Amino acid sequence: MGMTQDTICDVAGARPATGRFALPWLLGLGAAVYAISFALPAVEGRPGGAVSGWECAWVVLAVGFGEHPFSFVICAIGLINPLTLVYCLLRVLHILPRVRRGLAIAALSFVPLCWYVMAHDLRVEIGHLAWVAGLLLMLLPEALGMASRRRAVKDLLR
Repeated sequence: MGMTQDTICDVAGARPATGRFALPWLLGLGAAVYAISFALPAVEGRPGGAVSGWECAWVVLAVGFGEHPFSFVICAIGLINPLTLVYCLLRVLHILPRVRRGLAIAALSFVPLCWYVMAHDLRVEIGHLAWVAGLLLMLLPEALGMASRRRAVKDLLR
């Protein structure tokens, strides 16, 4: 007996994010971790000590749209949280799945830019790790759902 198309899709993880792989509890758990991360210290590197997540979010929004050597990078980082909030709203409303996937991929693709900025004399704290974990729990199932069933099956059978 051969594998059915559904079984192959299960193995390939090609179900859309509205299916079994994007369980609602992942969004809730991710949102909780994400929200808590803003109260935790996110980075340290200045004389005053650690900077909380909400302070980081505010700074990247303020600095990212001003004159700064990393302005494009900081602007992209500053967009992560607004993109994530719009994604969550669309996900809760169960609308615009293609837009949600685009938002998820965009937000996740900007996260490594944080590490580029932090490489310049900043140390990662628990708040940043929680923030990334929350983002991954909320957005990764949607981002992975980009592959269509048909394409995943063709790629798997090659």
